[in-house]
Amino acid sequence: MPNNNPMTSRTGSEMAERSTSGDLQLPTPIGMEAKLMKECRHPDLLPVTMQCRDCGAEFKFEPFRMAPRWRPEVCPECADKRIEADWAAQNEGIEAAHLARWEAICPPLYQETDPGLLNQAKLKEVLAWEYGPKGLLLVGQTATGKTRTAWMLLKKLIQSGLYVEAFDCMGFSHKCSRMFGDFVGAEWIERLVGVDVVYLDDLGKGKLTERVEAEMFGLIERRCAQKRPIIATLNMTGQTMQSKLTTDRGEPLVRRLREFCSQVVFKEPLDASRA
Repeated sequence: MPNNNPMTSRTGSEMAERSTSGDLQLPTPIGMEAKLMKECRHPDLLPVTMQCRDCGAEFKFEPFRMAPRWRPEVCPECADKRIEADWAAQNEGIEAAHLARWEAICPPLYQETDPGLLNQAKLKEVLAWEYGPKGLLLVGQTATGKTRTAWMLLKKLIQSGLYVEAFDCMGFSHKCSRMFGDFVGAEWIERLVGVDVVYLDDLGKGKLTERVEAEMFGLIERRCAQKRPIIATLNMTGQTMQSKLTTDRGEPLVRRLREFCSQVVFKEPLDASRA
C-alpha cells in the first residue's frame, strides 16, 4: 500500500534537504544531498573516507558543523534504502491490521466465500462502488449472493483504510437495546453517525421495537445529512419495507435510501454450497 503522507513518504535525501528550512529536524543526518553537505560541512575538518556497513563501498563524508564527531554508518544510497525498507515494513503491518479488522467483524461463513463463484457481473458492479456521500443498496431475493458480495466490498474498503461498522438483521436491534439499557445509547449512535461506513445486512427484516426503529431511522437520516454512506442488503421492495415501519418513518426512510443510495439488483440464485 503506497504511503501518501508528505511528511513520511520522503527519502533520506529529501528529508535532509527539508531540515535546512527548519520544517523538520532529523536526529541523525543521513542520505544528504551534495549541496546540503557542502553547506553544512565543517570548515576546519577535511573529508574522511568511510566504508558503508550495508554495501561495503567506500564513500567520502564531510563532517558537520553542529556534530563534527558524528559519522554515518552507511552511504547516502543505502540510507535511502533503509528508510524505504522501514516504510515497507510499516505498511505491511498496517495491511495486516486491516485484514484482522475485517476478519473480526465478518462472520466466518462469509470469510470463506470464493469470489470466483459469485455472480461476476454483480461482483464487478459492487466492487466498482467508490467511497462518497452516495451509499449502496444490494437488492434481491434471498440466496442470490447479496451478503457475500457485500462482504467482498467491505473487505476492499477496510483494506483501503476506511472504518466500517457492520450489523446483521438482529445485530443492530440487540446492540441498540443493550447500549440504551446501559445508558450509553446516545454516545453509541453519535459514534455510528461519524464512522466512515455503516453496513446493515437484511435491512428491515424482522420486527423492530419502537426504540430500535426510531434509532435506526435517526441514524440513517443523520448519516445522509452528514453525507456519510450506508451500505445495505435488502430482500424486499421499498413498499414492503415501508409497510413494516410506522407511518411517520416508513415513507421518509425509503425515500432517503432511494435518494442517497445507488442500487444493484440481484436476480439469479447463487449456489451457496459452492460459494
